[in-house]
Amino acid sequence: MIFDIEMEKLNNDIKLEKQISIKRDVIDENSLDIVPILLTEDFLLAHYVYDFLVDGYKAIAMKGITRIRRDDIEEYHSSILRKEGIIHKENNIARDEIKNWETFFRFLKNEKLIVDISLEKPENDSFFVGMITKVGKDSLKILEINPLGRWKEESKKICYSDITLVSFGNNYSKMMLKYSEKMKR
Repeated sequence: MIFDIEMEKLNNDIKLEKQISIKRDVIDENSLDIVPILLTEDFLLAHYVYDFLVDGYKAIAMKGITRIRRDDIEEYHSSILRKEGIIHKENNIARDEIKNWETFFRFLKNEKLIVDISLEKPENDSFFVGMITKVGKDSLKILEINPLGRWKEESKKICYSDITLVSFGNNYSKMMLKYSEKMKR
């Protein structure tokens, strides 16, 4: 978990729309290149950047963040993103409404978005792709969709404390939503 001084720096990165690199050493050996847009006690919400393209959003559990890199590479990449107009302050995220996992998932449920929820552990990773059907105080339910665009019959319960990463608004989830079978409600 990162320290208070890093929280201050993150808030500054959000204000300045700076690209940073997030390390989650225990969870994943790869870094995440992001432009942070919202910080809560539970997670950091950010634009996910890959090859100077924004591919949706990632909510990264704070408990898994071990290091944040802001060196010359990130500074240079931030300047390119600004000059190319790739990052914009305007987005469809209800920043004032999102305070924790519960309010975040309530927002995603109301938006009817397909999400990818990861429960990453060194010994066993699992992830769930689908739509959120119920939001509670400590957990949610997700109706999964398979890679063929078919919805499962029953929702799966996921505890917030197990979540390490949530992705949404990316090209994969947009196409799955567009071309999937109609969801049975």
